[in-house]
Amino acid sequence: TLVAIYLYRYHPSLYLGYSWWVWALVCFARRLIEIKSGFIVASPILLAPYLVSLPMGITLLFHAPKLLKRPLIPFLLVLTALTYAYIVGIVSTGIAAASYGLLVWLTPILLGFHIAVQSDIYPAVRTVMRRAIVGSVLFMGVYGVFQFVHPLAWDLFWMYAAKMYVIGIPQPMMFRVFSTMNSPAPFAVVMLASLIVVLCQRTSVAW
Repeated sequence: TLVAIYLYRYHPSLYLGYSWWVWALVCFARRLIEIKSGFIVASPILLAPYLVSLPMGITLLFHAPKLLKRPLIPFLLVLTALTYAYIVGIVSTGIAAASYGLLVWLTPILLGFHIAVQSDIYPAVRTVMRRAIVGSVLFMGVYGVFQFVHPLAWDLFWMYAAKMYVIGIPQPMMFRVFSTMNSPAPFAVVMLASLIVVLCQRTSVAW
């Protein structure tokens, strides 16, 4: 979080690249830690990417009046809907579950607003994000293939401890790949979106 705050203040384009890598690797880091410390159902490690994304809330606070401008009104509508949903969530499921749900839905909205109100740095952001996405796709893809052929101890431990029987058997080439993510579905979605960006690149690494 301290690194994120520093980058947010002094290197705003690198901040977004850093955030991307934290989101991409946090579940992998969790498995490396929990094979030694033991499995925790609600691991506090998973809060890391949300904490890294929190500085974008500062952008929302400082630029809140811009929500009334016509191009940014959709953000205002979404934030209003999330506020209403959060209140309903507290009443129906409790404050803890509702707050986690709010974090999940609010983070991409904060990201979109953060980029929208800083159009002057967009060229730098685009360059950093392209590199981050190409690098993460390469890493997650290579690791995913290796995981499928020769799953390592922390991946096998995760499948056993989380009781993820739906993804297959914890044996080589007998399960659906999840790479650095916590399950196959998020991995598939991230790779799907990322590959679209990668296909637009003309660098040797992208190829």
